[in-house]
Amino acid sequence: MKPTRARRRQVLPARAPGSRNAGRAAQWRQFAVAAVVFALALTARTVDEGICGALPLGTHFLWHTLDGVLVFLVSRALVHRRRYLADQDRLARPAR
Repeated sequence: MKPTRARRRQVLPARAPGSRNAGRAAQWRQFAVAAVVFALALTARTVDEGICGALPLGTHFLWHTLDGVLVFLVSRALVHRRRYLADQDRLARPAR
């Protein structure tokens, strides 16, 4: 019995050379780090009002700093993914 197209996709490893999924793990790790940074930023924003009495400077500056780091991490992951896909498309095209 010949395997179906969906069955063939399951057999191939996620990081097969030349696969469009090969670089996906690295981008997911970058997005996971960005999610942790977002959680820390949100926590800093949430505890800011309660901490202001004990810490005059507060944590509001942490919120903005971590949000800047978050934008950088997500932008970098998106650029790397786009470059990876462009390279894969370029390599997949037959030479003229």
